[in-house]
Amino acid sequence: MDRDRVPQIPEVRIVSGIPSKLKIWWENFDLGSQMEIRKRLACLISLVDISPDQHLVRALIQFWDPDRDEKHVSTN
Repeated sequence: MDRDRVPQIPEVRIVSGIPSKLKIWWENFDLGSQMEIRKRLACLISLVDISPDQHLVRALIQFWDPDRDEKHVSTN
């Protein structure tokens, strides 16, 4: 990123919670089925329990470089 160029902060839509239909879908499985799904999806299932901090995400997004798929943080 050029130092003279003003970074453009991308428009971001933040999900504020897990859609209720997704939670209901998960809860409709019996314990055995949930265990089988966990084997295949591993820790992805834990994303259902996460509520993002919208203020933190908006603050950090300005450091994201979508062209290089990385974040930039300077200590200078």
